[in-house]
Amino acid sequence: MKLLHLNIQQKMNKVTLGDKNFKTFISSNELVKAIDSLVDKINIEYANKAPVFVCVLNGSFMFASELIKRFNYDCTVSFIKLSSYEGTKSLGSVENLIGLNENISEKDVIIVEDIVDSGTTVSNITQNISKLNPHSIEIATLLF
Repeated sequence: MKLLHLNIQQKMNKVTLGDKNFKTFISSNELVKAIDSLVDKINIEYANKAPVFVCVLNGSFMFASELIKRFNYDCTVSFIKLSSYEGTKSLGSVENLIGLNENISEKDVIIVEDIVDSGTTVSNITQNISKLNPHSIEIATLLF
């Protein structure tokens, strides 16, 4: 049996992940503060509205988890999976791998995405969700 794992080491602003080396630009404390600040806004805006969090797999999974566990009201969580990258290169188009299976008509939708860089994926998601007659659509992203 082969054990698959990631060897992650962090030493003074450097992170090694497998055979790759990275420089830390955002501390975990800064991330926690940013997530807390965003959730505070979501808790105020969506108090007692029971929004649908639509989480984009795989990237947003951990970020979505942090948002949802801090959200103080009822909500529904759904997942979609799209592909717009091959490795680290943008394909310029979006392929739908797993679609939305939640009825979102007249509901408040919060799309949860980890990183919005070119905007291609988020634009595609927003267009497709708009066709399903939601009450509102907002995007929560960790990095923009």
